[in-house]
Amino acid sequence: VRRTVNFARDGYFLHYRLYSHIFEVARPRKMKAMTFYIDEPAVLGSLSKADYKGEGDLEPVDEDDDFLGLKKMRAEAASREALKEEDEFEGLDEKTRAVIARKVEKMAQVMQLQLEERQQTLDTKFEEAQATASKKKKK
Repeated sequence: VRRTVNFARDGYFLHYRLYSHIFEVARPRKMKAMTFYIDEPAVLGSLSKADYKGEGDLEPVDEDDDFLGLKKMRAEAASREALKEEDEFEGLDEKTRAVIARKVEKMAQVMQLQLEERQQTLDTKFEEAQATASKKKKK
């Protein structure tokens, strides 16, 4: 108890005027003004003027009604894919191409097996969850 009293007397109360000056005396405050600029969102154009940039299967509603030029886009996408495939094997001999093809096929099979195993695991968990939920409903 004596040490606590000494600490309070020699520490806090000795410097009480300093603490009260720091925490209680009103001092003038400086206000800083800052200007922030917010970008305006870009005005989007009409969708009728949009260009198709992606790849995918876009089919016209009717074969005769190709006003969007989907046939042309599909042909361009197919030609780009063909160029990509040709560029991948450019300068390789037939033996190297065959080795690459076998390895790619093997990896595709391994990936397919892994996906099938995952699907079976998920199906099992789903069935267990449904069984548990039906048991809880019955109770």
